[in-house]
Amino acid sequence: MRYVLFCMLVLIGAPAAAHVYDDNQAIMVPAGSKARDAAGLANAEICVKAGSRAQYNLQAYFTAHKIPLRVFAFQETGEMHDAYRDGRCDAITARRSVLSALRASVRRDDRILPDNLGGHFIRAAARAAHTKKENTHGL
Repeated sequence: MRYVLFCMLVLIGAPAAAHVYDDNQAIMVPAGSKARDAAGLANAEICVKAGSRAQYNLQAYFTAHKIPLRVFAFQETGEMHDAYRDGRCDAITARRSVLSALRASVRRDDRILPDNLGGHFIRAAARAAHTKKENTHGL
């Protein structure tokens, strides 16, 4: 619940001494993947939620960068995560926060690639130097 409340903060303007975290869309690959960026996933099968903003962003990004794409689309997010965990796709795309949580659940050193496939309306900021005592929201 704390994470949800934190993510619901919309940044209108951050003070100069703030860290800003964009929850943009990215791609995650298994630790053993040779891909270091989206271009390294040419013709790779990428798990994505069917009909989602993530699928649209993925297709738009790969088209704009002339990278051949193979989509493995799922109706259910849980099925998509299971397919990635089981190695049925070469990569997965979603918001960075979702990929980070999935990486923690698979308990592997999977890599989130540096490419930004698209923005998301959630943006959060935290002061650069705050202590736990100053943190009145318990985050």
